Amino acid sequence: MDQEQAREYCRLQDDMTTKLRHHAFVDDRGSLHAFQYLVLPSFTPPVAWDVFRRRRLNQDDDFVLVRSCWRSDIDLEKLQTPVERLRHPYPLIPTIEVHQLTCASRELASLAAELAAMKLPVGAPASAFGCDGVTFEIAIEQPPHYIALAAKCRLSWWDKPPEGWEALAAWVQRAESIFEAAWATSAAAAPTPLRVTDIEDATARHEAQRLFHAGHYGRVAELLAELGTREKPTAAEAKMLELARKRAGDSNAV
Repeated sequence: MDQEQAREYCRLQDDMTTKLRHHAFVDDRGSLHAFQYLVLPSFTPPVAWDVFRRRRLNQDDDFVLVRSCWRSDIDLEKLQTPVERLRHPYPLIPTIEVHQLTCASRELASLAAELAAMKLPVGAPASAFGCDGVTFEIAIEQPPHYIALAAKCRLSWWDKPPEGWEALAAWVQRAESIFEAAWATSAAAAPTPLRVTDIEDATARHEAQRLFHAGHYGRVAELLAELGTREKPTAAEAKMLELARKRAGDSNAV
C-alpha cells in the first residue's frame, strides 16, 4: 500500500471508530441509548453492539439489540494499490453492516440494569500492555453523533479488564454470550428498520454528481432536495441543486 492510500485508510479508520462510538450508522429516533459494547481489534473489522430502549405506553420498555460493523477488510482491499483505488469513488464510501438482532428484551434489560449498578475502582491499573490485539469499550447512554455530549460513562481496556474489575469481566462474558447467540441466528434477524443515514447520504451525493454530469437533472434535484431535509448542503451542492432545478425546468418546457 502506498503512503497516500495508507494515510487515507488511517483517516477512514479514525472516522469509522468515532462513528461507531456514537452509533452514527443507526437512526435511533424514538429510542434511548442504553449501553454499548465496542470491540476494536487491530487487524479485523470492529463491531459495536448497541442496546436501545424504546418506551411503550402502559407497558415495560422494549430493549433492542443492534450490531454495527465496519468491514475494514473489504475497504482495505480497495486501497491496496493506486490503480485499485481509482476504481472506487472519492471520498471512499465505507462498507457498513447494520443488523437489528432478535434477542429477548428481558435479557437486555437485565444487562443494562447490572451495568448501571456496577461499582468499579476507576483508577485500577491496567493488567496488560501491548500494541496489537483488541481494545474494548463500554459506554452507558451515549448520545447520538449530532448531539455534542459525552456518554454518561465510558470505560476502555486492552486485552482483559484490569484487576478490581472482576464484576465487569463477568458482565462482559455474559453479554458476549447473549450477543453472539443473537448474531448466530442472524439469518432470521429482522432487517434493521433504522436508516443507515451516513452511508446512504454519501452514496446519494456521489450519485447526484454522476447524474448531473450525465444530464439527469430532475433526479439530481430530487436527491439533493431530500438530502437537504437532513443536513445543510455545502455551497457546491446548493449550486448544483439550483442548476439542476433550472435545467430540469428548461427540459420540461421543451
